[in-house]
Amino acid sequence: MKPVQTLGREYSMEILGATEDPTSVTHLSESLDIPIATCYRRVEELDTVGFLEKVTSDEDGTHRATRYQRTTDAVGITFAPIPSLFPWTCVSEAVGADAPAFTNGVHGETSEQFRSASIDASTQDTAAAAMQPDSIENDE
Repeated sequence: MKPVQTLGREYSMEILGATEDPTSVTHLSESLDIPIATCYRRVEELDTVGFLEKVTSDEDGTHRATRYQRTTDAVGITFAPIPSLFPWTCVSEAVGADAPAFTNGVHGETSEQFRSASIDASTQDTAAAAMQPDSIENDE
């Protein structure tokens, strides 16, 4: 399973949030109210993709307890166009009259520059904004 798919599974984020310190699967299951079998599966998936690591401790000299701790405090996901899948005709349609200025401004840039560009979360999605009604009217 891919790391992004693992993060999207039910309970994965809760488990990662609760494993800042080494924690047993039993404790995770009880404290997060996750069925024990599901908790074991999620922990195994998170361990397999590298988001959790096993930490074995010798609690009382005879009983070894396996605990899990997250390997990172943050995960970032960046979305960027892939130049071969993002032809300039799409840019022309999306930008309209400003397309020549836009395409001239990015002409000659490398694909690596496209991949490193970030998406500004503060910019409102114009398609979503156009679909929202300005007001709700009642026809009574």
